[in-house]
Amino acid sequence: MREIRIPARIQQIDTGDERRVSRAHGQATRARENAALYRVVATDARTEKALRARIAEQHPRLHKSEVKARADLQRSEETRSTRVAAQSGRSYQPPAQTRGSRRNH
Repeated sequence: MREIRIPARIQQIDTGDERRVSRAHGQATRARENAALYRVVATDARTEKALRARIAEQHPRLHKSEVKARADLQRSEETRSTRVAAQSGRSYQPPAQTRGSRRNH
């Protein structure tokens, strides 16, 4: 058979389509990996919740002290983040230039 020459514009469209398909495939792969990671995180969270409930039933004093420690930690983190946000809000501003009287010599 004879080789048929494809016009440049059609080949350019095909190349663009291949790139878009490749990019979409990459995005789908990343989304699939992220979904698997989120499922693992959700499973871990459910397991932790179940363990906390068991600790609360079997060891109420330990549970109470842990809850208090977590609340204290959360408060200190909130205070620190508020302080950091306040510090980052202030940026350097050079002194304003004033137009004073010029001395003529």
